[in-house]
Amino acid sequence: MGYEACLVIDSDDDATNKKVEEVKKLGIPVHQWPGGADVELALLRLLDKGELVDLLVAVVEEGVVTENAMRKDLEETGTFLDGDPLLHESWDRYEGEEMRKAIHRACTREKDGRDKGWFKTVRYGAFLGDWLSNALDCTMGEADKRLAPCFGDICEFAYGLGNHGDE
Repeated sequence: MGYEACLVIDSDDDATNKKVEEVKKLGIPVHQWPGGADVELALLRLLDKGELVDLLVAVVEEGVVTENAMRKDLEETGTFLDGDPLLHESWDRYEGEEMRKAIHRACTREKDGRDKGWFKTVRYGAFLGDWLSNALDCTMGEADKRLAPCFGDICEFAYGLGNHGDE
């Protein structure tokens, strides 16, 4: 049909990672999230601690999960806070990456053997994209630097910026 395609995948699964070279040998460009991450962790790594709490507030306000469900998801994945998860001070004892991983475990956990992640529907995935776009003010150069580890190669592929290995 003449369409150019690429594969965008997580990098947190060894079985999947082993197949990447095979796919590349077929001439298919592969873009993986950096640092052994899935999309949720890669996106959480773009945010500082204050922005992470802002995201949690927005998640509850949007109705992605209730505050009680959020607390339960955090606790059932090993994160016990001294207070309300929507308050900055409740996260004081967590360093940035530790906080990101705690939120990641909560927002991607399986329930009853099924993936019930917070952002696993089109509606809530779109919400996350919109929220990130606004939070990072994607019209500014600094946001471009922050987004580049996750989206730089993908944007280059999609919009024809740069080279895709076709030299």
